[in-house]
Amino acid sequence: MKQIKVTLSATLELPDDWQIVQREDGMRVFKKGDTFIDLDFLCLSTKEEQDDAEWELDEAIETEFVDYIRGSELVIED
Repeated sequence: MKQIKVTLSATLELPDDWQIVQREDGMRVFKKGDTFIDLDFLCLSTKEEQDDAEWELDEAIETEFVDYIRGSELVIED
């Protein structure tokens, strides 16, 4: 097996009614109304090579992929 590091970064433009809050468990998350929202990634796949390929969520591939994750970190800044 080989080990690689993947870094995901996103800049979001959210509606004003969304907040960044720290829950009682110390987790820093988004909040919309009474719903807490955390970020994660989806593992999408396709067998097509064309630019207009349709990507879909394949639960078996996602489960396998998630099994390979040895650590993750999410930093939410405001």
